[in-house]
Amino acid sequence: MFIMAATIVGLTNITFGGSAETVAVFTSFSQTSDSDKTIVVDEDGDHVAVAFHGKKSVASMSGFLKSTTPTIGASITLANATASLGGVTGIFFVDSVAINRAPNDFQQVTIGASNHGF
Repeated sequence: MFIMAATIVGLTNITFGGSAETVAVFTSFSQTSDSDKTIVVDEDGDHVAVAFHGKKSVASMSGFLKSTTPTIGASITLANATASLGGVTGIFFVDSVAINRAPNDFQQVTIGASNHGF
């Protein structure tokens, strides 16, 4: 695990840094989880029930590539992904890959991946 050494004063339930990833030395990581919902409305137009279904999680990671570039549709393990954002667990699949190069910098990669709960 790659949690940077830090002394935290004050709040005790915050996270500093992140876990090391397999495919890249990450410089940023984000994850969003959501679902579809169906609402039942009564005769007066009041909401009387709601069902949340089709949970999914989308992640984006940027960093310096340290292995082969993942291909679209490939499964990928994301060490920084969490199921606590909506209960989505399982494998992430690569949706997009972008490579960035500059004359005086290392090649960087941005990977978009999604998890549909299986």
